[in-house]
This record gives sequence, C-alpha cells and structure tokens, in this order.
Amino acid sequence: MVRRFRLCAVMLVAGCVASGGSGDEAQPPSVAAGASSLDAPFTDSAISISIRGNDGSTPGDVLLVGQSSRLLASVLAVERAPDGEYRGLAHDVAGARLRWRSLTPQILGVDSVGRVHALRTGRAAVEAVAVFAPSVGPPVGDVRDTMGFRVLPEDVTLSRLQVTDVSAPGTSDAYQTCAVTQDGAVACWRPVGRMIGEETARAPHMFRPPAGARFRTVVTGIQHVCALTDSGRAYCWGVNEWGQVGAAGQGVKTEPTPVAVAAVFGKLSSGRTHTCGVTTVGELFCWGLGTNNALGPAGTDRCTVLVEDRPHHPEPQPTPCARTPRPVPLPDPAIDVAVGDDHTCALTTRHELFCWGWVYNIDFAATRPTRVADGGARLVQIASGSRHVCGLDAVGQAYCWGRNWDGQIGTAAPRDGSAQLTPVTGAPPLRQIAGADDHTCGIATDGRAFCWGRGINGQLGGVVPLRDVAQPTVVAGDHVWRSITAGFSHTCAITAIGSLYCWGSGLGFRSEPGSFHEQPEPFLVAGWR
Repeated sequence: MVRRFRLCAVMLVAGCVASGGSGDEAQPPSVAAGASSLDAPFTDSAISISIRGNDGSTPGDVLLVGQSSRLLASVLAVERAPDGEYRGLAHDVAGARLRWRSLTPQILGVDSVGRVHALRTGRAAVEAVAVFAPSVGPPVGDVRDTMGFRVLPEDVTLSRLQVTDVSAPGTSDAYQTCAVTQDGAVACWRPVGRMIGEETARAPHMFRPPAGARFRTVVTGIQHVCALTDSGRAYCWGVNEWGQVGAAGQGVKTEPTPVAVAAVFGKLSSGRTHTCGVTTVGELFCWGLGTNNALGPAGTDRCTVLVEDRPHHPEPQPTPCARTPRPVPLPDPAIDVAVGDDHTCALTTRHELFCWGWVYNIDFAATRPTRVADGGARLVQIASGSRHVCGLDAVGQAYCWGRNWDGQIGTAAPRDGSAQLTPVTGAPPLRQIAGADDHTCGIATDGRAFCWGRGINGQLGGVVPLRDVAQPTVVAGDHVWRSITAGFSHTCAITAIGSLYCWGSGLGFRSEPGSFHEQPEPFLVAGWR
C-alpha cells in the first residue's frame, strides 16, 4: 500500500524557564514513551502530522526584556477511518527530532530545547522544524512553523516589586493570583470579580490597606479576596452575593472592607465561595456560601442559589450561608484551617483533623465537624484543594486525603481517593504545603519546590511532556523558594529575595490579551531575576 502524507502547520505552546541562549541543535520532541511511529499500521494511508501549540487564532506571545519562556512542541499523526473521516485518533510520532531557531537572534534567543530569552525590544520570531523519516515508504519533508513575539521594554515598576505572600485559589475554575507587596498592599493580576477576557492592562491592580495599616497575608476565592493586616484584622473585597466579603450588603465591594466581627485572626483560608479564619485564641469563624454544608454550624442564614436540576432549567433553591462571620465550635482550640470547594477542615491543638461538608469521591458528607482518620499522624499544618486536603507533621512528612483522580494525594491508587490520611512518598521533608484544584505542591527544607497531581497545563513546573504525576516531582530551575501557592491550573512561588514566579496556565497571572499559553517552567512575573 502506498502511503500518502498531508503535512499540517507547526504550532507552538509558550511556556517559561530560566534564561537560555541561542541554538538550533536537533532534540527529540516531547513524546510519550511507547508512542506510535509512522510505521504503525493505519486503517487508511492518509496521515496528518502537526506540532501542538498556540492557543487562540493569533499565534504569538509578549515578553519583557529579560524574561524567559519555554516553548513546547510534539509531533502527532492523525488516523483517518475507512469512510474517509478523521476520528481524532492522534498518535505521538516516535523518532521525530526538533530543531529550534531564532529568526531574530539579536532580539530573542532560543536554545536547543525551546527556551527563549528576550534580549532587547522589537518584534521577533522563532522557528520550529520537525524532521523525521519513516523506515518504509517515501521520506517525509520537514514540518515547520514560526511563532511571533513582541518584546517590550523592562517594566521598572514590576522589576522593583518585591512580594512577601502570594495566593492562588485552590478551587475549581478559578483564575486569580494576588500577592502582598513589600509596602503592605495587595496586588492582583486578574480583576477581582470579573470574567476571563476582560483584562485591559498588564500591570496588576493594587488594593491598599486602611490608613496606618499593612496587609501581611492574602487568600483568594473564585471572585473574592481576603487579607489580614499586621494587627490581625480581616478585610475582604469582591463579589458579595452570598456573604463572601463577610460584611453587610450584597453588592460588589471594590475596596478592602472590614469583616463584621471583632476578632484578631492569625490565619485565613478561602475556597470557592466561602472563607474561614482562626483567631489568635483558637476560635474558628466562617462566612460566605455553605453549599453541601461547607459552613457546618456557621451556615445559619439562607441564600438563594440557582441549581440546574434539569438541563438548561436552573431553579432557585435556598442554601445555607453566613452573610457575616459565624463561629464553628470544635472540641479543642483550632491552630489551622483549610477551605475547599464544598468542605472545610480545621486542625486542633491536639493535632486532630476535623472536616465537614462534602467530598463526593470518597463519600464524605458531614454537617458538623467530624474527625478524619489519621492513622497516628500528628499534623502541624494543613492546606486544601478543591476536593482534597493535605498536611505536614512536625518532621515535614506530608499526608493527604480526598479525591485522587490525578494523583493529587501523592499516590496512583486508589484513583477515586482515600477517606483517611495517606502518607506522600518520594519527597524530602517539607516545611510548607499548598493544595490546588487537582494538584499539590510543597517547599522542602532546602528551598526546593515539589509538585504532584494534574499537570496537563504545566502546573507541576517542569514535567515535560505535560502529564499527570502521582509522586512529588522537583520544580525546574535552581531557585530557592520561600513560599508557594497552588491554584486551579497554575502555581506561584516567591524566591528568597522576594521575586514572584508562576507556572502553568497563564490565565492565572498573565493579563496580556491573547497570552493564554501554558508556562511549563517558572516564569518571572515580578521582582529581580
């Protein structure tokens, strides 16, 4: 049978890394082990080949002078069925080699694995060439494409911006990143309470604390943000439809608004639509929407929520909520709190973990604080993703429980999840842990970062080709990290000198229109390199 080939355009995916020079050495593409080759038997002789990449209809990216980014490419063959229709059966092509070349090396350099580095202002382009030859049949010509770049001058304000705390919402469908700056303000890289695509500027929006105060920590929900001042007073802003801001009135709060409780907080945690805080004397307060009993005893109010019981027919239903902070009684004082989509967990002074709300994959449903089986683990800190919870003990051993569709609890099985704390293996002792929608990250005592779980958007920080990983994997680069946060499909961390880097879906931290690329390795957002 004579094989015929239809060559499709090369496409690129922008990502980011540490600085790289120019080069065009041939390298193997990002293809999975055991991938099909061109010699695999296809039902029909027509094969289409493309290199995956660029999102959107206008390929390109925007970089500032000094920024670096990682480009990804893969070579695919698409099978055609006997009826002549393409069925979307894509196979990675083994044996293809990639060459990267900058068409404007004086403006933008590129190395042999696709790392680009912005050298000076101007318009630039990078070319990727996939070269392959089947062992039988006619040789296949090169497949190539170019990706355009705009390199802008270094942003002096951003380069001088140092941050002390950062938060991305570890909840489903939430794109947001906020950080506390060195002068005590909160910078948010996406407009709070607005939809994707409404961004108008690259610079973050700044939220100032009340006169004479400084913010020291920040937490983010899907459309609201809360922060603590140095004195422990809580302020929130954003959408307040169900009490997310913790203050009277249902309208959007565009500026930091004090929550309606006279308490001194030591820790806050926000989920999709609710927030909880632990006071310095161990009291626990929660406010916002209590879907599936996420507020537990604090859900004493009733809010109207549209629920789609039938397709395209949402019906209003009364749902527990707390329009102002309400106490949640626990057997002992609380020392930490972690909030997810529809659940909340608290850690007590006896190092016992109590949770309430709903995690459907493990059949967890509790209307009041219920102790989670810990197998003898004594946690000292906890963090929550959308449907899983993790914590550390005094020596830095990580434990997780909850949903495990993508390996986010640190083990490949059981895939549904675990109803008791499960040790995470493969990581050194950790000093901080952060939960996301379906991935988890932590910082080791030596300053390295590790991530595990869902990775198809690059949120694991160096796993190429992009895929899910059930065991802790070190984040690329030689940075020494001070703190870390994990969001829906991206991760951000602060270096020892206060610079902010992020990786994963650029929707969470890049607001240039069209720059919605995955960033598979740490990308400098603010601060010194």
